[in-house]
Amino acid sequence: MSQTNWELDRQKFEYLSMYHGRLPTDIFDWLKNKSFKARESSYDARESLVGHIRQEYYIKSATDDKEDLKVDNDPTYLKFQSWLSHRCFEKPVNMFNPTNFILSNNRPIIINSVWANFQKKYEFNPPHTHTGLFSFIVFVNIPYDYENEINQFTIGTEENQTSKLYFISLVPLNHDKSGLSKTILNVDKSYEGKILIFPASLTHGVNPFYTSDDYRITISGNLVFDVGEEKYAQKITS
Repeated sequence: MSQTNWELDRQKFEYLSMYHGRLPTDIFDWLKNKSFKARESSYDARESLVGHIRQEYYIKSATDDKEDLKVDNDPTYLKFQSWLSHRCFEKPVNMFNPTNFILSNNRPIIINSVWANFQKKYEFNPPHTHTGLFSFIVFVNIPYDYENEINQFTIGTEENQTSKLYFISLVPLNHDKSGLSKTILNVDKSYEGKILIFPASLTHGVNPFYTSDDYRITISGNLVFDVGEEKYAQKITS
């Protein structure tokens, strides 16, 4: 039996210090339901995002919440927040922690913001970073057939990047080689129901797809340290 793209991309997740796994079913279903409710409420997130995507909606904002979308006391939301916090201290994503975080006291990791992306054909997300410690992407719906996408331009090669998610990272100095490395993830239907958690400072983007009129739906968010009474009033940048 041939491997799925999700399985084939595992080595890339490790290289990028990403947590990668399947969300618990109840959390995934809750997030999916909330994304459609946010869309119905038109809780527009585009002012704080860089995506060239016309439909992006807050599930939870960093600055405020609409009354009909408040989630802070929702049991499934709290379960999701706890689940994310535990994943941040697992390998490989925790390999990022020791050299970057200095705390005088223990602080829990909490969700700062969550939003849903309803991406249509030809729309894209340019290279960008997020604020906070970690960010995540949940893959809800991948509408296109992967083979149809990669055959749009250059047939059957890795160089064809239509529909793909990519990450740009620094290459450590190694003899005479240093600079930037672009890691391409071959997102297809095998990604649905899965999550990636990665350092918020890691540059990434999403290329347009061409072969479906349905929505590519993902849910993104940022995680921060809870420092008590301080408020996270700054706008997210992606």
